[in-house]
Parts: sequence; structure tokens; C-alpha cells
Amino acid sequence: MSEKSVSAGQVQNSELLREIAAKLLKATTTPNGTVTRVDTLVNAFIDEKFRELRLPALPVKIESQVELYLTAEDSEHLESSGDDLWIFGYGSLVWKADFPYVSRRIGFIKGFERRFYQNSIDHRGTAEKPGRVVTLLPSSDPNSLVWGVAYRIAAQDREDVIKHLDFREKNGYERHATHFYPYSPDHGTSFSPQDIVVYVATEQNDSYVGHINDLDLIADQVYLAEGPSGTNREYVYKLANAVRQLFPGEVDAHLFALEEKVREREARDIVLIRKLKDDITEIIEGAVKCKLENLDTIHDLVNRKFQEFSEKYRKTRSNGKVA
Repeated sequence: MSEKSVSAGQVQNSELLREIAAKLLKATTTPNGTVTRVDTLVNAFIDEKFRELRLPALPVKIESQVELYLTAEDSEHLESSGDDLWIFGYGSLVWKADFPYVSRRIGFIKGFERRFYQNSIDHRGTAEKPGRVVTLLPSSDPNSLVWGVAYRIAAQDREDVIKHLDFREKNGYERHATHFYPYSPDHGTSFSPQDIVVYVATEQNDSYVGHINDLDLIADQVYLAEGPSGTNREYVYKLANAVRQLFPGEVDAHLFALEEKVREREARDIVLIRKLKDDITEIIEGAVKCKLENLDTIHDLVNRKFQEFSEKYRKTRSNGKVA
């Protein structure tokens, strides 16, 4: 491939690529001519090429473990003073809270189903590429349970926390009142239900997309989305892991099935990247072993490999399948 044949969809900055290739070639040879490990440099090289070719972001394995613990005060009681407020979290509030609270308790609410039917344009996606986050739907089964965390807000913080959450959940969520039940493995409780406030995105808001409810389509959307709060994948993984950690043995079928489908897409692309890395490493090490010092030749070999890869990679990102 000559520089004249390079299209806008291929190498955007040939001089930059030459410079990187030169550094790689120099760095892979020790004084006695043997080839050294080039993993770090190849990773940097691939990152640079992704930016140059304007390919969708590199997939990385998301760290999805969350630190979840309850203090003695958290688990002692549900009783609260007169004007304290209880808030129920069933999305990201399950593993983190960005407001002051007195105590928290794990448990559930009844008569709802947790679904990824709300577009996120301000946290886990953008207006151009929305993510998917959870909302609650009324269930036909009055005993249907949604697991989550209840936070007790002190009376003096009540107004400020409500203002904060109203702004945070401004993309279609409204406050609703329901009852919270403390969790025990046999679903029993030694406490009376607690009045609690929960934020729900109803079907009437502009970001509700429950009519697009095929899990494969949702997984494709989640896999590609990222917003100010991070990747949409991280949101799904952390929520699924939090439910497993806090409620051992309980099953959220919709959440866990979506998590599995998103992880399948991640694993697919990681395999593609690993193959690309191996191919690029082989090209560079082969050039060193053959004492090939013509950077134009290395440039062409690498570009050809990236062209093959980018076509396959773009296809997986557009329809979720590898040709």
C-alpha cells in the first residue's frame, strides 16, 4: 500500500505512523541483536492507530467488583426520627451514594420489575449515543421483588438531598412512594414495612424506550455507550455483581441475562484485539530478525493488517457479528 492509496478511513497521519514504527523497530533490538519483549510498545502503538483511524474505543475488561458492606448501625434497625426520609436505590445507588445518609439497609420493594428500559443521555451515554439504565415497571405479580438498598436521610439533610436527587434524576425520573422490606434469606422480616421514596422513569418520559425490549438490541446499545459517569458496561456489571453480593441466591433474570450478553460482546472484541496484537508483534519481530530497516515496508505491512482488522472490527460494532 503506498501513501497515495491511503484513504480517509485508513491512515490519517503517515508521518506519525512512521515515527511510531521507527521507535518500535529501535526498541525491539538489544545491542547483540536479539528481540526483546514488545508488549507495552505494541499496546501503545495500537492505541495510537485506533485514534488515527478513528475506530470505536478499544474494549477493555471492566473491573466490576464493588465494595459493599453494612456497619452495625446500618443493620440494627429501621426506626427513624420524625422527619427523616428513606430513599430506595435499585440502580447505581445499590453500590454507591453521592449524598449524606445516616444509615442504610438492604432489602426489597414489592410489585415492581427492574428493567433496562430508560435511555441515559447524561450519565452512561450521550444524546448522540444513549446508554441504557434501569427503571421500574409495575408487575402483574404483587409479590414480585426488586432488590436494592434503602438509605435513611437525616431530617436536616432532607431538603438538600431531595434537590440533589431531583437534579440527578432529571432525565425522566419522578418520585413515588412505596414500602420497603428488610432482606433476609427466607424473605422474612422482623420489622414492619418502611415508607420509602423511589425514583421511577415512567413510560410517559421522552427517554423511555421499553418498546425496544429485545435483549440483544439492548446489549448492543449498552456495549457501545459511554457517558460522563463512565461506560454503560460498567453500570450493568456493577449492578449485577452488587445484587449477587448483597442477595446471595436471588435471581434478577433480566439483569443477569443482559449482563451475560454484554460480556459475550466484550469477549468477542477482546479476542479480535489479542489477534491483532499478536499479528503486529509478529510483523515487527520478523522485521528485526530479518534486519529489515526499510520503515516503508514495515509501514505497509502494518497498515495492511490494520485495514483487515478495522473492516472486521467496524462490522462487529455495527451489527454485533464477525464476518
